[in-house]
Amino acid sequence: MFKIVAIEIMVSNLDKAIKWYKDCLGAKITEEYREWKCVDLFIGDSKVELDIGEPLENWGEDEFRKAKSRMGSPTGIIIQVDDIEKMHRNLQSKGVRFTQAPTRKPWGEIVASFVDLDGNEYKLVQEI
Repeated sequence: MFKIVAIEIMVSNLDKAIKWYKDCLGAKITEEYREWKCVDLFIGDSKVELDIGEPLENWGEDEFRKAKSRMGSPTGIIIQVDDIEKMHRNLQSKGVRFTQAPTRKPWGEIVASFVDLDGNEYKLVQEI
C-alpha cells in the first residue's frame, strides 16, 4: 500500500502558528504532540493532514538545519475554493498576507497566493 498521509510544515513558534491556522484558515486540530512541538490538523474538507511543527535541536544538527531551511518556502499546497474573490476578502479581513491577488490564468483557473506567519506559501485556486 502507498498513500500520502500528511504534509509537514515548519514554523518558528508553534503556539502562534496554531492560533493563526485556527483563526485564519479554520483548521481543526486532530492530534497534539507537545513534547515534539507539533500538531496535526485539517483545513476544510481536506483528506490530507498538515503536520505543523517547530524544529527541535534534539532531532540532530542535520535534521534541525534541514527543517529550519524549509521555513518560509512555497509549500506546494493548493487549496481549491468555490469563490476565490470571497475567500480572498475573508482571509484579508483576518490579516492574512497575500503575495498574489486573484489572477485569471490561461489554463482555466483563478489563482491567488498567501503566506502564513513564517512565510510558508499556499495557493488558492478556483476553476472557471
